[in-house]
Amino acid sequence: MVATADNRVQEQFVVDGRSYTVPVAQQGNSSSTSNLRGVEVGVNHAFTYLPGAWSGLGVQLNYNFAQSNFSYPDPSAVEPAWPLAQFTDPAGLSGFSRHSGSATLYYEYAGLSLRADYKYRSGYFKPSSLTANRYVDDVGFLDLSASYNINRHWQIKAQALNVTNQHQLMFRPVEGSIAESSFFGRSYFVGVRFRY
Repeated sequence: MVATADNRVQEQFVVDGRSYTVPVAQQGNSSSTSNLRGVEVGVNHAFTYLPGAWSGLGVQLNYNFAQSNFSYPDPSAVEPAWPLAQFTDPAGLSGFSRHSGSATLYYEYAGLSLRADYKYRSGYFKPSSLTANRYVDDVGFLDLSASYNINRHWQIKAQALNVTNQHQLMFRPVEGSIAESSFFGRSYFVGVRFRY
């Protein structure tokens, strides 16, 4: 296997006893180092000191902040046919959001369980191919769930996902240039559980 400067590899394959040399494009690794730093803060509080049914209230909060100096150049910026080096900034770590967090408000009392969960993450880099970097826009989803224990054997439950019908945007090759818009829609689930 021989690698050239533009990360194109001439690889040899043997098929039915005959040898073939085929150009293969690949992403190369860098010998330089990068740093990843962050902090996570979480709070979980149950209001058990409140009187009666109010004692079932609770809240959970979580926030993550992270940053990295990792740099991933846009493949289209180094391709001679697409000289975008003047217009595209390098991407960061794949799947890496600088900000993410969640907030949950819950209620559990006398067999009844109610939850409202909101999850958020800021935009991140999601590689798709060797043609251009792809970015996913920041997004937040709200999910609701409820369950009730009828007795020690039977439980009914319901769940609603993406209640606000949030969609997700992807950009390519630069942030703000919409390449894809995905709509997931709302999802509803109802179930019965039996324990013996």
